[in-house]
Amino acid sequence: MELIDWTCDTCHGKTEGKGAISIAYDEIHRANDILKTLDATRLTVADAVAQPNLALWKVECDTCAGECIGAYWIDLRKLRDDADIVEWTRHLERKTWFAATNWDALVASAPRVKPLRVV
Repeated sequence: MELIDWTCDTCHGKTEGKGAISIAYDEIHRANDILKTLDATRLTVADAVAQPNLALWKVECDTCAGECIGAYWIDLRKLRDDADIVEWTRHLERKTWFAATNWDALVASAPRVKPLRVV
């Protein structure tokens, strides 16, 4: 099993598995409104998702994350490996705004590392 080696988007340091991944509600509403407009022009979902206007998730270490006020957030301790990603993706897919975010790109680009084995 590989662990996700998150890097803070603010200070660019390793999170050591502590911190949060968050997305601002204002960003969600902005991107969701754009998707609704695109939907009115009869674009497919794939076309809409390919648009550069998706709401962006942010990864932050404990120091930089603060209280995540005004944002939907997930504790990084709950996003340690691919099984956690699958579980959270299933949860987030039920959110009406999920398609307006860059979740897929974020989790696909998250670096994985093999945990050290103590013999």
